[in-house]
Amino acid sequence: MTNKLYVKAPTDMSIGRIRIIGQGNQVGEWLATPTKATSQFDVPAGPYAASIEPLGQLARNFAFIVREGETTEVQIPTLRQLAAGGEVFLNSNWNANLNLDNFPTTVIGGADESETNRPSRWLSIAISQDTLPGRIGGWRPYSSSPQPVLTISGDLVEIAVERPHPALHREHSRLRLECAVSGLRNERLMLPLFRGGTKVVIRSNPTSSDVIVIVFPVDMRSRALVQALYAGSVAETQQVALEQLEYLGNPQLDLDEPDPWMEIANALVLLRFPELERNLSEEEVGLLVARSDWIPDAHAIWARHQIDTASEADEQAAGVRALNAIAKCRQLGMPYFAYTAQIVSDILNALSKPFEESPLSVAAKAELNKWQLRIPAQKNAGAIFSWLVTGSKTQPSIGRIDERFSKILFRGRLDPGRFWVQNATGKTPKSGKFTSSPEEVPLYSDDGVLIPTSDHAGDVILKTEPVTRLRQDPEALSLQIMEQNDPHKGRWGGVASKDGYLLSAEFVPTTGTRSWVTVVLSVEADPDLISSSYDEPVEFFLHPTFHPDRVRTVFRGYKARLELGCYGGFTVGAWLPGPGIELELDLSELKDAPHIIKNF
Repeated sequence: MTNKLYVKAPTDMSIGRIRIIGQGNQVGEWLATPTKATSQFDVPAGPYAASIEPLGQLARNFAFIVREGETTEVQIPTLRQLAAGGEVFLNSNWNANLNLDNFPTTVIGGADESETNRPSRWLSIAISQDTLPGRIGGWRPYSSSPQPVLTISGDLVEIAVERPHPALHREHSRLRLECAVSGLRNERLMLPLFRGGTKVVIRSNPTSSDVIVIVFPVDMRSRALVQALYAGSVAETQQVALEQLEYLGNPQLDLDEPDPWMEIANALVLLRFPELERNLSEEEVGLLVARSDWIPDAHAIWARHQIDTASEADEQAAGVRALNAIAKCRQLGMPYFAYTAQIVSDILNALSKPFEESPLSVAAKAELNKWQLRIPAQKNAGAIFSWLVTGSKTQPSIGRIDERFSKILFRGRLDPGRFWVQNATGKTPKSGKFTSSPEEVPLYSDDGVLIPTSDHAGDVILKTEPVTRLRQDPEALSLQIMEQNDPHKGRWGGVASKDGYLLSAEFVPTTGTRSWVTVVLSVEADPDLISSSYDEPVEFFLHPTFHPDRVRTVFRGYKARLELGCYGGFTVGAWLPGPGIELELDLSELKDAPHIIKNF
């Protein structure tokens, strides 16, 4: 006898293959996309596992039971929950019963003891905006609104970036992200501003003190297409491409403004997969360049179209047109998409024939040399193009970021499989001023207005609260600062426990150094308050010497954690936006606090 089984894909997976396995055999599978998130199977009663294979990522497993004579509905947990491990299954409320003994779960991102003994490195993440688009020397610290939202969760740092308001302006739309790992490398990428927002995921490598960067749209439908562009097969790409074209062709779809980066992604998909049998017309390519002439990728697509559609008689002239378009692409700056860089490379290598000295071949060789000089080392951040920066006059030291040109979003330590926030000097003193000179680092409010840091007499004005703002603020930030050197003291209610939530700190001695100590901040929830949540946010408010001094993380099970590198005690504020709870903890007043926390 068979039973009805309905399986729904993880809500945070845009595209991936899901295989249903039972009694040693695969009983069914389907390609889950935003419009095909659920599938039905007829199966005998018994234990089963779903193997979830997100496009371009490692597979994860989820176990459940199908009972005789019952219809079973299974909502597979989110990818975040699946990556976290066993605790989620024991405490979840899924419609299917679980049997963990039969099907072990896959844990992503862990590091064994030998790996954690590897030396840690400094990690800095920064964002810049181009104030002189199309010209050299316009990169400055990001000062538009809204500010990026940064979340730290275990081995992940996530940065959510929305389009600048009120409209998409050229000077605000060109953003650049940079990750600097001390003594190792600086990686940069142009940050596309997809409609609905852009997410940057930075994962700590589980086997080394390094990071892996992935960039994709927040919107699930757009994300599926972008993922298919760099990791998909023809069949996978065909499915999401058809869904995307159907979505864009909906007459009821009212889009206030075009999304140039998704238009480019659509064009790149059609170029990469000619098996889709959907060729770009001259009119479509011309319209793309007309609307997005300031984006380098548009000119590379136009160059490829000239080569692909040229007749035999027009081949030489098409090559010249393509070469001019690629030169325009280079002059505008680095491309956004990795496949754009491949298109440029393919065209230049094809035109610069090694044993031919025609004017076109010579010009193509010269252009190829210019590209190779500008991009000495290339990488990919998912479908997005990124490159490694070598030492130069403007980048004198690998692993450091010049704050004259970039706004620091994160600065801290990096270990295999984990991040923690730490001040660059390793010190967070309660005594002494914590101001910064206005000549060193310009400060901006959330609406892009420069914040003055000195009065008319030249005296330094203390920062009274963190500059980086999110869309919503806790009430504590509106209260007066009572202690300038410990700005959160007394502003968060003065208690570490309230309504079933507890803020605590654990001190972990750091091997090989006495200059700082690892502090693990935790907010723990009563199990009756949340159902093993993996998306309920918690925000920690730290001493202003940290970058960032306002850090967002999420619950993993019933606990949200954040690791800090500290020297000196200070008061921590914690805010849970959902229930509106504020908690406060003075690290220096804890009984088990070490000497460098209590007395400095």
